[in-house]
Amino acid sequence: MSPEPRGRNRSWYGFPRVSRRELALALEESVRLQAHYAGLLNAYDGGARIQFQNAAEWIDRLRSLRKSQGPEPLTGQNPAPSTQHPAPPEAP
Repeated sequence: MSPEPRGRNRSWYGFPRVSRRELALALEESVRLQAHYAGLLNAYDGGARIQFQNAAEWIDRLRSLRKSQGPEPLTGQNPAPSTQHPAPPEAP
């Protein structure tokens, strides 16, 4: 049974309908905030987090990662075990 849209201005699953322009503006703002916090964290701990200049640079990075990782698995499992947190050591 598929979910019903909620209200006239709602799309499926309850997400509001937005224009492509609104989505692009939201993505630009999100990338701007990511860059700001990446800079703060880099200053705090000396890290090397990437600070994207704009959404286009972020999308280019996603595309390059997708090419290097290959197609997504159909199982829904995380294909990169290195990104998972290791199990904590057992207590003596």
